[in-house]
This record gives sequence, C-alpha cells and structure tokens, in this order.
Amino acid sequence: MKKSFKLTREPLYERAYKAVLQMILDGTLKAGQRITEAFLAELLTVSPTPVREAMRKLEHEGLLQSSGNTVRITKLSQRDVEQLYSCRQALEEIGLRLAIKKLNKEDLQRLDQILNEAERAAARNDFVQLVRKNTAFHDSLIEASQNSWLMSVVGFVRRPLGLVRIQITFNQKEVTRILEDHRTILKWLEKRDVRRATLAMRNHMLADCKYMIRELKEVSQRSPEVSDDTAIKLSVLTETGS
Repeated sequence: MKKSFKLTREPLYERAYKAVLQMILDGTLKAGQRITEAFLAELLTVSPTPVREAMRKLEHEGLLQSSGNTVRITKLSQRDVEQLYSCRQALEEIGLRLAIKKLNKEDLQRLDQILNEAERAAARNDFVQLVRKNTAFHDSLIEASQNSWLMSVVGFVRRPLGLVRIQITFNQKEVTRILEDHRTILKWLEKRDVRRATLAMRNHMLADCKYMIRELKEVSQRSPEVSDDTAIKLSVLTETGS
C-alpha cells in the first residue's frame, strides 16, 4: 500500500515537521531507527534547511535523540514510560480538578457521546477509532480546564508515549478496562465528586502505565533491531512535494 506525505501551505520547516511527525507516529519510521537530514530532505523533496529545523523541534519534543553525528527515532525504556506517566498522571489530575468546576450539562453530554462512540468502535474492533475517541475524552477534560498552558504541557508529555502505543496491541480485556475506567471517571464528574473522580483518574493512569510497560517488554523481546533510514524505500513514499 502506497503512502503519501504531502506538505501543505505552511512555513516549510513546519510542513517538514508535521510530515516527519506523522511518519514517526504511524510507525513508518521505527523506534530506534537512524535517520539523516539528507534522507528526509530527499524523501520530502525539500532543502536540508527546513528539515534541520524540523529535526531540532522533534528532538526538543523528545521524539528524536542525537548522539554525536547520529540521530535516531526515540526508543523509550520502561523507566521513560514510568516517568512520563508520572508526569501525565499529575497533569491529568490537575486538569480534572479544574474542569469539574466548569463542566456544564452540554459538556457532560459531549463526554458521554464520546464514550458511546468509543464503545461502538470497540464493538466492531476498530482500534484506530477507539484510540482516537479515548484521546478525545482526555482532551475534552483538559480543554474544559480552560488552562492553555496545561493543555500545552499535557501534549508535550503525551506525545512521546505515542512511540510506544503504536508498537503495542490491545486485547479485549484491556479495551474493556479502559472503557470502564472512563465510565467511572464520567460518573464521578457528573456527581461533582472531586475526590472520587481524581482517584478514578489516578487508577486509570496507573493501569495504563502498567499495561504499556508489560507490552513494551514483550515487544522488546520479539522485535529485531531496526536498521538505518535506508530501510524505508523511496518508491513506496510517493507524491511528496513542496
């Protein structure tokens, strides 16, 4: 199946950044894989300068790691996941406590609708849509906090976890657990019970972290080391351009 990474009408470095980010988060570029500025410039048919700026931004966000002259897609360790989830848990709890004071009836109905859509996606085994709806649930709570700084920091912490999420699979037991967790959080939000809602969010984050670490161990055991950027064939990445 051919993939296309078209650049849109934005500053060139931002277009390059979004294109490379997409390739990282959809697994086209693998965790641990070496990439070069020249390779990405050729892939995206742009000059090295915007690629260089895009790579700096991705490194700042924790998605690329450099060592000497070598740059690789970040490969998170179990400790990385634990630390990221520790930060995410604290931020999500802050967001929830701020949001619970501001959520109105329409907001709560919207959260319920998102969960209904997530449950329908799970019933038809549409895990891509399920992940989107689960993310939308958390995003809606953070947005309801009406704290733009919090939204920015949560995104910064959450993004590297996408590197692990694309490597793992969700079994039915885990899907059920996630959906039930979200329903429990919503129940206490509707009752305006800050303590129980916060506890439900904390337990949800801890369970997410535990599952991700367990799956990461299994992935590490069965997956071979990735090679360099030449592992991606230019022939299957078509219609790129400025």
